[in-house]
Amino acid sequence: MSSPLEICIALHYWTTVGDYSPDNVEHANSSSVKDCLRRMKACGLLSSPGRDGANFGSTEALGVYVEALCKVNWPVMKWVIPPSVEG
Repeated sequence: MSSPLEICIALHYWTTVGDYSPDNVEHANSSSVKDCLRRMKACGLLSSPGRDGANFGSTEALGVYVEALCKVNWPVMKWVIPPSVEG
C-alpha cells in the first residue's frame, strides 16, 4: 500500500519533467522524500538520471502504477442498521 507522499511523488514524476524540489514543495529535502525516491528507483518506478538534467525521471512501470491509481473508485458511504444489542 502506498503512502500519500509516495502517491504525490509518483504523480509529480508522471506529469512533470524535473525533480521534486524545494522550489515547488516545502518538504522536498526531507529524509522521508529521499527514502521514498530511493525505494521508487529500486522498484523500477523511477530512472536516474531523468530528462533535462533532472536526478530522476519516470519509467514505464511508473505509468502502469499511476494508471492503476486512477482506476481506484472513490469510497462510498453506506448506511447500515447495526445488530441489536440484547440487554
